[in-house]
Amino acid sequence: MNRTGQSEWVRYPYQTQAGIYGWHKRFLYFLVLSLLAIVIVNVALTMWIIKVLGFNSLGMGDLILVQQGVQLPNVVYVLGSLITSLIYSYQPMTINSNYNFSISTKDSNGKTTNKLHLDENTLQLYVDTFLITNKKGTNVLLVNQDEVVLNKDYLQLDGEGGTKFEGKVETSLVQAEKNDLRLDSPGGAVEVYSPAGVSIKSHAGEINVTSGFNIKLNSGSLKIESSNLLLPGLLDITGGVSLHGIFQLCVCDNGKLFLGPSDEYCARPEQSVLC
Repeated sequence: MNRTGQSEWVRYPYQTQAGIYGWHKRFLYFLVLSLLAIVIVNVALTMWIIKVLGFNSLGMGDLILVQQGVQLPNVVYVLGSLITSLIYSYQPMTINSNYNFSISTKDSNGKTTNKLHLDENTLQLYVDTFLITNKKGTNVLLVNQDEVVLNKDYLQLDGEGGTKFEGKVETSLVQAEKNDLRLDSPGGAVEVYSPAGVSIKSHAGEINVTSGFNIKLNSGSLKIESSNLLLPGLLDITGGVSLHGIFQLCVCDNGKLFLGPSDEYCARPEQSVLC
């Protein structure tokens, strides 16, 4: 204090001023304003993204989160792979693909076990066993590497050119409905086998058996139950002339049949040449 009682500041050479001055202060203000602008821009972008994607308390837009998974009420576009354990729809569901459509299952090691592939012209199934069942749970069709089982009482195969089988066909009944039935093997033989017997019936027409060579019947006995037995193509050595139009049926040692005169013996020297 001086003599008048007023206080005075005494400046010492080593004394400095406290605070931010000059360009430091201006830089600090600029930095704070820049951070404030960035925060405002981030908040605006976040609000815009929330609005565009439709985030709400139930999910995101049409994607509704439920307890069992997600629910999509409208059309869904899958740009990549879709991995799921269940797809369910309360309305009729349609799956569209521009080129092909594939469904596959994998085991615990990630190896594909079954696959369904659908393209423009082909439907392919990669499975060990293909099974079709009806609403009652009964097997209708079973296909595997060893066999094809069709569990139906009646199988109808329609085709203008017929039906071709490369291997063996095992069935208890072959029937042609309202059309002729023809068994043909152009390059091989047709064999009909049954341990309990073979029955061939025609209720309203003829049964024709035609062969380019011989027709052989190998049996212990041949029984023909008919009131009329016609053999119009037998060789006639009489030239069609016989007493009262009656001929004699002659049999050679080799089983060959021919017609002879009714009033003569079959065993004549000129007739032995026929056998």
